[in-house]
Amino acid sequence: MHEEILDAVGEVDEDKSLKVLVITGSRDSFSAGMDLDKELSPYSNNPKEFLKRNELALRWLTSLRKSRLITIASVNGWCLGGGMSILGACDLAIASKRAVFGLPEIDIKLVPGGGAMWAVAYYLLPRRAMYFALTGDRFTAYQALEFGLINKVVSHIKLRKETLELAKTIAQKDSTALEITKHFCQKMIPQDLDLSLSTERAAIRELFTRQIGRT
Repeated sequence: MHEEILDAVGEVDEDKSLKVLVITGSRDSFSAGMDLDKELSPYSNNPKEFLKRNELALRWLTSLRKSRLITIASVNGWCLGGGMSILGACDLAIASKRAVFGLPEIDIKLVPGGGAMWAVAYYLLPRRAMYFALTGDRFTAYQALEFGLINKVVSHIKLRKETLELAKTIAQKDSTALEITKHFCQKMIPQDLDLSLSTERAAIRELFTRQIGRT
């Protein structure tokens, strides 16, 4: 799946006829992230192997973040763990009022990975980011709007319509101006994704090493 997403992001990014990319989920989830308990258990004693396996996810996340396209997250439901990474990598976000956000990793003795911690630290105030990372508490779409994580909350039935209207508004702008404005804005805000993912890798190595040491 990671390989397919990486290919898809690259394909649309190369299509010069496109200006906007919308990302959404199906059924009741935008993205609930990995099934962490099952995914990480085979690598609990080998953090290097897990990090190697996880590189594909980080590659397409970085590719999405750096895409020349304006990216819009249309958050239709659960947005947890790795779902926060995808949301954070997008330039804009509209959420259904049904959407629920959170970092559940702490509840299974892990740290938010795959860019999830970066997304929360990037968009939220420091104490809010720390609170949700340490407690695993969920928060609503209206709270996400208040915190600055998303741009707008709409009724679930209007989510697709509102997202497409925003996409069409942006698509009417000049392609070069859109691309330069996007990257200019990103550079004006501290703690870029590449640096954060490097810090994340070190944190995961330390977590696994210390947990192995205790056992």
